[in-house]
Amino acid sequence: MALTFCTLLGGLAYWPINTATTDLKASVLAITGRMVSRQEMEWRQARGAEDRARMEVSVKSLQEDQVPRKEHERVWQSYDQEITNERESRMASNQNSARLTR
Repeated sequence: MALTFCTLLGGLAYWPINTATTDLKASVLAITGRMVSRQEMEWRQARGAEDRARMEVSVKSLQEDQVPRKEHERVWQSYDQEITNERESRMASNQNSARLTR
């Protein structure tokens, strides 16, 4: 009877420990499944560095090919002036031809 009681008492003491250990193992497996390894982190960092280097080259190329706004405005003003001069020239030509026909 004492042996049965000790076995039952030992089983009751061991049961929560066994359950906690099983839960712990399941948690460790879940974490291990989602974990990123050191090699993968190093690969990701190297890939990120390559991507940043390519992006910097692309941005630098775009900046070098870009025309400043002031230069555009200067060209647009030149076009506006040409249009104004052409308009004034036509108006003067029309006035001269009107005077000659009178």
